Amino acid sequence: MGDFLRSQPMTLVQFVIPFDVAHSAVNELGKVGVVQFRDLNPEVSAPQRFFVNDVKRIDEMERKLRFFYQQTINFANKYKRNDLLFRFGSYVDSNTDSELLSSGAGSVGHLEGRFEDLENRLNELTHGEEGLRRMLSDTVEKRNVLEIVDRDMQAANHQGFGGAGSLSTVIGSIDRARVGIFERIIWRLTRGNMYLKVADMDENIPVPDSTEFEEKSAFMILTQGSHIQEKIKKLGEAFGATFYDCPDSHSEFQREIRELLNKETDLGLVLGENAKGSEREYLDIADNYDAWRVWILKEKSI
Repeated sequence: MGDFLRSQPMTLVQFVIPFDVAHSAVNELGKVGVVQFRDLNPEVSAPQRFFVNDVKRIDEMERKLRFFYQQTINFANKYKRNDLLFRFGSYVDSNTDSELLSSGAGSVGHLEGRFEDLENRLNELTHGEEGLRRMLSDTVEKRNVLEIVDRDMQAANHQGFGGAGSLSTVIGSIDRARVGIFERIIWRLTRGNMYLKVADMDENIPVPDSTEFEEKSAFMILTQGSHIQEKIKKLGEAFGATFYDCPDSHSEFQREIRELLNKETDLGLVLGENAKGSEREYLDIADNYDAWRVWILKEKSI
């Protein structure tokens, strides 16, 4: 820019501007685009300058704006909302930016507070969604385990093999890829004195904080003694297995399964409402992002 300006006749001028209107004056001079500013204190380092705290505030706002942008992209990808992405880049230098700059330095505090509130709301919505999705994943996984174990127990009863007597029943789930090694280790631990039944789950389990799914298997182990049962659980936890309490009867299985199905429905409804609340915030971000970005760049320049 300096080379371009030097190709034109130049005049060295000095402005004496009261501090209260310095921000507005520099902003207006920048809009004209015919003034090149010179640093009269080149020996002063950045941390020693009078306005360093203001620059730090703008840098923090810039960080929050990057966070807003990334969260909006994540939301759009997760819910297939390409319309949100199309809203970026539609900024036109109009009234929005003029209103932001019209109040001068005072607008920094206004937008700073708005960014702070928006960041807090997004964090609350994100953490709330993560917790709900984790609960939903755990609920779906447990229901699948209970359905498979109940089905296997009913089949054993019909074949005349019911009644485990004094045997302890251990049920749970494990990643399908680890089933083979898990079976071998359990066999060695119990020296073959156990009954192990493994079945793949009918549903893939949703992964919290992701759009992916996991393939898992349910297992049922019948063995003698609480001591061996505790060893099996400790070993299973090392393999990433999840254990559940085994109901005592078919009716108890069915009652718990119904409760889990109702819980899944409730969690789905709450997640839907949470997504609507998030959508409103991300629409606001997408509509204002470009104006905010331009405003921040101008403030840093001023």
